Order: sequence, then C-alpha cells, then structure tokens
Amino acid sequence: MIIQQCYDEGIENANREIGLLISDLKSENGDMCANFAAMYLDDASRMEKEVVKKTDSLPGWVGSVMRLNFARQRLDNVKSIRETCKQ
Repeated sequence: MIIQQCYDEGIENANREIGLLISDLKSENGDMCANFAAMYLDDASRMEKEVVKKTDSLPGWVGSVMRLNFARQRLDNVKSIRETCKQ
C-alpha cells in the first residue's frame, strides 16, 4: 500500500505541474498553444486509460509504473509545447 501511495503522489505532482504549465501557456504563449496542449492531454489520457486497463490482469506493479511514466511523459510534452509553441 505504501508503494502505491508513492506512485500516486508522483502522478499527482506531475498533474499539478501540468496544470500550472497550462495556465502559463495561456498567458505566455496564447490560446492557440494552450488549446493544442489541452487537446494533446485529452488524447493522451484516452490512450493511457486503454493501456492501463490492459495491465489489470498482469502481476506486480506494471499498471502503477505505466501510469507514473505516462504522467511524466505528459509533463515533458507539455513543457516542450510551452518552450516551442509561439503564437
């Protein structure tokens, strides 16, 4: 249970940072970049849910590890959008 809490905290931290970056995107990079980031996050979330569902029957921490890795990947991609998308 403690290990799961660590995974959950890592995911929550990444999601919190993503939320802050989205706010920054709106004010610093404009609506077009913020809308693109939001669209990316929606698409990524749908894909992640499908992949994580498939891990339910696997032993160990595969699903938790995947969820944390996906959160980190989303964070990195939103950072990249913020750095490279200029309106």
